[in-house]
Amino acid sequence: MTKKFNKFLWNGKEGNSAKAKVAWGNVCYPKREGGLGLKCLEEWNQTSMLRHIWNLFACSGSWRKLLSLRSTDREFIKFEVGDGKLIHLWLDNWHPFGPLYERYGFRIIYDSHSTLEAKMNSVIRNGRWSWKLARSEEFVEIQSKLPDVPLGNVDKPIWTLSRKWVYVSADTWEFMRNRKSEINWLSAVWFP
Repeated sequence: MTKKFNKFLWNGKEGNSAKAKVAWGNVCYPKREGGLGLKCLEEWNQTSMLRHIWNLFACSGSWRKLLSLRSTDREFIKFEVGDGKLIHLWLDNWHPFGPLYERYGFRIIYDSHSTLEAKMNSVIRNGRWSWKLARSEEFVEIQSKLPDVPLGNVDKPIWTLSRKWVYVSADTWEFMRNRKSEINWLSAVWFP
């Protein structure tokens, strides 16, 4: 995006190619410091994200409200397994049964000689599943569904309420909202 801004600033439109008169980094300073007063997108993005964090802590109850949605969002976020470096083996929703800790409890972690914080890459070797031999019915059940979980290249979160697999507010609202029966007089009141 910065590259597009740079081209537009010096060429008037994106397609033209001309040399920049000043390095983009120098343009992104306040005028009083010799720049053009434009904001560096990366710095502004970080500033905006920090504002969200501030609002979570500063606004009364926001943090608690957000935490109360954890059980709701958990059912909508799944993971496509890649190299397993980002996904928690027991806590995240990657398996057809959902988060394994929620289904089996701590005993399955203990029996596997694992930890609650274990990542998926602890059971993936050279792009293939590498689980220890199943020594309980629970492990047999978990491992029986592994053929249904393909391994990719990188771990990827999936928002299950959207056809695009990314968070879309309209799709999420449509699923979450309260509903009433549709009315037959809609067109008499609202015009297309």
